[in-house]
Amino acid sequence: MRIFGFIAGLLIGQKITDPTSGYQALDRRAVKFHTRDSFPGDYPDADVLVMLHQVGLRIQEVPVGMRVNASGRSMHSGLKPLYYIYKILLCIALNLLRKEPAA
Repeated sequence: MRIFGFIAGLLIGQKITDPTSGYQALDRRAVKFHTRDSFPGDYPDADVLVMLHQVGLRIQEVPVGMRVNASGRSMHSGLKPLYYIYKILLCIALNLLRKEPAA
């Protein structure tokens, strides 16, 4: 979370503390962007923040309260964390290489 927050923050020019929470408040333009075929379907996190910044949407963090998982187990187990790291880094790199932002 901290690594991807640092990377996303560096790329969009503002501090990002938790790009992985999944909580988002969206205006009409952001909702339209999120319904595109190019929007990632599995782990849309730091890569989406970079995409939103590239198309000119404003990003603002707002504190929220998080609760402990009732089962006490992480949803990320086995090879999922490795896949997640690979996928997010690849998506961020591909977003940066696009000639035109996907508005």
